Amino acid sequence: MPVEKRQDMSGYQGPRVTPIFTGFEGSRMGRRGPKPTPTRLLAARGSWRAKLNADEPIPDDVSPEPPDHLSDEAKQVWFRILPQLLRLRVVGEIDADALGRYCDALVKWRRAAVFLEGHPALVYPLRGPATPENPNGRLLALVPYPQNVLYEKYARILDRLEQSFGLTPSARTRIAAQHESPSTEISARLAQLLPHRAG
Repeated sequence: MPVEKRQDMSGYQGPRVTPIFTGFEGSRMGRRGPKPTPTRLLAARGSWRAKLNADEPIPDDVSPEPPDHLSDEAKQVWFRILPQLLRLRVVGEIDADALGRYCDALVKWRRAAVFLEGHPALVYPLRGPATPENPNGRLLALVPYPQNVLYEKYARILDRLEQSFGLTPSARTRIAAQHESPSTEISARLAQLLPHRAG
């Protein structure tokens, strides 16, 4: 840091350190405000903002495959919501990992919800060692179950991903149904993925 002489009102002369801040390269601070809505969702809603970014990359019409690491439960979520996302044309092969995160987070949120449903007190007693006077141990505290934190954590993750894919109830009320039929490629892929619904 550069050092310069200074003289204050008391007559003291000494070094003064002047800090220099040049900013952090690659700062981790994100952009403020809500994430932008994909143009295809805006177009489905009939929004004029859909025409603002003509250069936005458009996802292809290839149905994404579920990532290998997804559990069977998460894959059930995947194949349940994928047909609607394909019909809205807001998801493509490149979005497989993002959609996989949503499916995985939903399964973990459900597990936390089921646990808390079976433990309505939401807390458990933390006790000290047993003594002859108190065989159960002295009550030290009531501790929230870790599932409380997991429930809130995955709820926040799901909220962000649902906004990205247009999966919230408010997003659905703003989306106009598309009456045109899906492309032949999408229809064939859905029939392959969901044979029990084909026919």
